[in-house]
Amino acid sequence: MPGAKFRLPLEGKEAPQGSCPESPGGERVGAGSAPRARKAPGTVRLSGGCGAGSQMSSSRQESVTRRGGAFPEVTGRQAPFPSTRSCRLGRAKKVPPVPTRFPARHLSLGEPIFSSLDSGASPSRPSECSQTPAVPASPGAPPLRPPARLPHTLRQVPQVRPRSLAGCRRVRALGAPPAAPAHSRLTAKIHFFICLCSQLLRKYLHVYFDFELAFSSEFVNCSQRLALLGCMLAVVGADRLYLAQGVPQVEYLSIEQTTELLLCLSPTEVANLKEGINFVRNKSTGKDYILYKNKSHLRACKNMCKHQGGLFIKDIEDLDGRSVKCTKHNWKLDVSSMKYINPPGSFCQDELVVEKSEENELLLLELNPPNPWDSEPRSPEDLAFGEVQITYLTHACMDLKLGDKRMVFDPWLTGPAFARGWWLLHEPPSDWLERLCQADLIYISHMHSDHLSYPTLKKLAGRRPDIPIYVGKTERPVFWNLNQSGIQLTNINVVPFGIWQQVDKNLRFMILMDGVHPEMDTCIIVEYKGHKILNTVDCTRPNGGRLPVKVDLMMSDFAGGASGFPMTFSGGKFTEEWKAQFIKTERKKLLNYKARLVKDLQPRIYCPFAGYFVEAHPSDKYIKETNIKNDPDELNNLIKKNSDVLTWTPRPGATLDLGRMLKDPTDSKGIIEPPEGTKIYKDSWDFGPYLKILNAAVGDEIFRHSSWIKEYFTWAGFKDYNLVVRMIETDEDFSPFPGGYDYLVDFLDLSFPKERPSREHPYEEIRSRVDVIRHVVKNGLLWDELYIGFQTRLQRDPDIYHHLFWNHFQIKLPLTPPDWTSFLMYHG
Repeated sequence: MPGAKFRLPLEGKEAPQGSCPESPGGERVGAGSAPRARKAPGTVRLSGGCGAGSQMSSSRQESVTRRGGAFPEVTGRQAPFPSTRSCRLGRAKKVPPVPTRFPARHLSLGEPIFSSLDSGASPSRPSECSQTPAVPASPGAPPLRPPARLPHTLRQVPQVRPRSLAGCRRVRALGAPPAAPAHSRLTAKIHFFICLCSQLLRKYLHVYFDFELAFSSEFVNCSQRLALLGCMLAVVGADRLYLAQGVPQVEYLSIEQTTELLLCLSPTEVANLKEGINFVRNKSTGKDYILYKNKSHLRACKNMCKHQGGLFIKDIEDLDGRSVKCTKHNWKLDVSSMKYINPPGSFCQDELVVEKSEENELLLLELNPPNPWDSEPRSPEDLAFGEVQITYLTHACMDLKLGDKRMVFDPWLTGPAFARGWWLLHEPPSDWLERLCQADLIYISHMHSDHLSYPTLKKLAGRRPDIPIYVGKTERPVFWNLNQSGIQLTNINVVPFGIWQQVDKNLRFMILMDGVHPEMDTCIIVEYKGHKILNTVDCTRPNGGRLPVKVDLMMSDFAGGASGFPMTFSGGKFTEEWKAQFIKTERKKLLNYKARLVKDLQPRIYCPFAGYFVEAHPSDKYIKETNIKNDPDELNNLIKKNSDVLTWTPRPGATLDLGRMLKDPTDSKGIIEPPEGTKIYKDSWDFGPYLKILNAAVGDEIFRHSSWIKEYFTWAGFKDYNLVVRMIETDEDFSPFPGGYDYLVDFLDLSFPKERPSREHPYEEIRSRVDVIRHVVKNGLLWDELYIGFQTRLQRDPDIYHHLFWNHFQIKLPLTPPDWTSFLMYHG
């Protein structure tokens, strides 16, 4: 019964009940400290007579990991959880709609169970994690609680946002059942039945028990073992019972992908790394690692042979300095490729993720699981013609037909992005809004406005505000500005990384984080009947560089040009010739990287997309002429030279039939082009409504008081950094705006001097169009609107990129805008 108390018959006391504060982001562990573990948010703790907050050793904790993330929306039911930070408890199977909505919670077995076996339990006290409150179905109706699958108490698990790959949570590996301890024949029999029940739980319910605890020396009492067995049987029985009674069945998914920081090297240690092989050790843990340096490229692995765990040493026979030799059986590893060369063709070494911190430290990280998409692998089934179709709409927006479900990626289909800097290059199909409204679910990769388009979502919300939208659990929420936008979307779902999200029996998807920008960027794997579609979107190093190979369809960005650097910079080396050469070189590097990535992953089909924007406003003519972007055909030709991968460069409305293309790539019906005469490129844009919104901020009452400057930068919260910035409001041509503000900000002490300080300090001058900067200030928006939107012109002395400054104003500003109402009341 929901709300009833149960407890396992183990020792210890119940945890006190109370509120459970939100946990901070994960902590980075350096070379001088031992790694710390965090409990994964998707685990259910079965603890011996203890609540979720009890103090117990790790050997006394029994983890039961349940896989959540089902989708009531896509089965025609009302979504039971309106929270934007939800983790779905279940999906319905032939049951009536649930008449109410409940906040998302995780299941926790932490209350008394089989209390007769534990007469010494202490009285119930408030627990660390409060019980889920009842939610009325309607005014005046009696309280309702979420439907239960088994006796349990719902507890909220603190949400932990990973600050980076290094800050993700870590979980202890689940071991296989050990041999039965020789306490008695009865104990051995109970051991056998526990193993049998565990197999039932694993096979049918996907619940995994940690046998390290179940058979630890502390479980010496047969009655305690018997109680554990009874609990396991109760889980199985309750699952069948509740299903028979018509309660929606929960579908379980795998453990959330986590990372562990293995080693942290200081900037000095990084500078001392030599070309080729470097042997390094974490002094606090005694673990050894190998780093291979090739110019600016680094690869890393554990110093442990895959054969029998031997230690590697330098291979003196290798004249190229790329291989190491195992001290046990002389196995040899080529660290430059992470392949064993003796014996040849045997193994590949598991590679670690190499990441740089904001302080230029070098971090070695281990993903766990490293390839989460391999959990519950499915063999590809034959696809009927027309069963899976992918239609390109525009930029990064794809419409996927997957059986009887439709899924849409990143709908930017109208209006500008980044204030007024980006406009659509392609003309979307005329029925784009109908397509969007017919979708069963929408995936939005990150918060940039060419992927999260509020003008597009405003039109969608007017017709279907409850459409299910799914985003990754990034450090800065994707929809952080939803309330400020005024758009009513009621079904936004934030899902953890590296967990399959089941849509129906054939369709599931998994969201992964970016290794370079984990605080905001994500990518996605969609699988239908065992066929995978990989969309890396804008990720610089998706999933730390580990991605599934030989997927059926891969799509990624290709164009470049999504930055104000170097077009908006002037002074010093930033001549027109230097900028042109830099852009040419960087675009070529991007093409080579994408071609190499496609060659390594070997997808059946590759589609370049997410680069079709244009600086269409007349005031941005200079940017349009100088910000040269890559040609997708050039990338396709480069791919064809190095691999047999098929490429598809779609036009708006073009459709790829995956079943046909996999069976016969030469099938003329495999790709259906838009009808003859369809408009491909836009030749006009409706600037007026959007410029009007920006211009409204220019005359706002806020800017009649010069103290807004101090109010704004105090709100922004960036200080204690030796940098002086001069901010100048300008007109369209970046000349000083008449009556505009021109001021200095000293971020060392957050002061606003009249002149530059006499101490030695770096200096930047930022000229910003007055309508955009005031719109950004008034609404507390991120500075991407200015920088990526080409609405600034910059000079800096010396020529140094101040990462902490820009990262703060582009990503880490407060989630709520400045309190201008109070500001005006004070100055009124």
